[in-house]
Amino acid sequence: MALDLATAEKIAKRGLARAEEMGIKVSFSVVDDSGNLVYVARMDGAPFMSPNIAAGKAFTSSAWRLSSAEIEQRAQSASYFYVSVATMSGGRAVIRQGALPIVIGGQVVGAAGVSGGTSAEDEEVVRAGLAAV
Repeated sequence: MALDLATAEKIAKRGLARAEEMGIKVSFSVVDDSGNLVYVARMDGAPFMSPNIAAGKAFTSSAWRLSSAEIEQRAQSASYFYVSVATMSGGRAVIRQGALPIVIGGQVVGAAGVSGGTSAEDEEVVRAGLAAV
C-alpha cells in the first residue's frame, strides 16, 4: 500500500491539533517510503527552519524504518558514521527525536516528523497524528 495525500493530510491535521492543545507552534512533515515529501504544514509562529527539520527527521525515520529517537540513540555510539550518512544524504537526514514510521497494514509506507517543540514534544505530536491511521 502506498501513502496517499489524503492519509498524509489526515495524519498531519491530527498532529497539529495536538500541538495546538499543547500550546506549541510546530511544523509537521510526512514523507513516503522513499523519503519524498508528501505533505508539510507550518503553524503560524513556528520556527522558520522547522519545516526543513521536520522533513529531515521524517526522511531519516523512513530511511531506517525506525523512530528517529532510536536512530539518535544509536548515533551517540557511532557519531562519525551518522555524520557521514547525513552528509551522503545531501543534508536531508536529521538525526534527532521527533519522527516515527507510518505503518499501515503491517507495512512501513513512510514517516512523519515534527519540529518546533522539544524533541519529546515533537514526538508526542507525531504519535497523536499517527493515531489517525
